[in-house]
Amino acid sequence: MKNKITAYWACQLGGWILYGLTMMFFAFVFGQKLAAYQYTRLIIELLIGILITHLLRFILTKGNLKPPINKAHWFPLIISIVVISILYPLITSAVVELTRLYDPVKKFSFFQRFIYNIFNN
Repeated sequence: MKNKITAYWACQLGGWILYGLTMMFFAFVFGQKLAAYQYTRLIIELLIGILITHLLRFILTKGNLKPPINKAHWFPLIISIVVISILYPLITSAVVELTRLYDPVKKFSFFQRFIYNIFNN
């Protein structure tokens, strides 16, 4: 059991760190110099991502939505994934707004940021 938990956290942390490094890589490739607030924002987004995907794991485990999945569980599985897929950009958009971790010159509305984050993430 302990190895299973350790593997889960290794994948969880490794995946989100890889996501963060990928974001920095593409910023570098496209010639965007990241400001200090963007690094803070990225770290916050990674922490929220860890919490949200851990919540998804909890939902999948408690709802018995792990493979093999019978036909009766497909709908709850899809709903869970859609809800989590909306929850992550919603929370990250709200945190960015509340902490003002954005360029004031390129300020987007909460709704614009939320829609962008849905497609970006």
